[in-house]
Amino acid sequence: MKSQAEWRRKSAKLRLSSTRVLRRLRIRGNREKKIGMYFYDIVRIAREEADAPDLQMRMQGIVLTGAFLRLTPYAKEAEMTNEQVDASVEKAIRKNFGKHGEQVIKNNMKCIKRGSDEMKEIPQDVIFAK
Repeated sequence: MKSQAEWRRKSAKLRLSSTRVLRRLRIRGNREKKIGMYFYDIVRIAREEADAPDLQMRMQGIVLTGAFLRLTPYAKEAEMTNEQVDASVEKAIRKNFGKHGEQVIKNNMKCIKRGSDEMKEIPQDVIFAK
């Protein structure tokens, strides 16, 4: 069994600051690949939409669903409009959470929408600043 000090040393090695992450991305030639980096506060959104701490944790995943739907070519490859994607997602939410009531469905859909709408792209000149 590892001591607490060993765990701390190991976790400190694993931690990367945002500066180190960006430095690593620059090294690998991502300027030419025109990568996109995005940010938003999923914890804040989840806290604003859910009262209980355990529900806030689950809502973070729901918020990330909105990011997934916006950033991946899912809808384009499926040749779906935004309205069709929304309807499909709502159908899945109803299937999984419908027994908990209409308010739960509305809260989940609101988190998905906020996850898509509140995301901001980090400008390329900031990502690759020297």
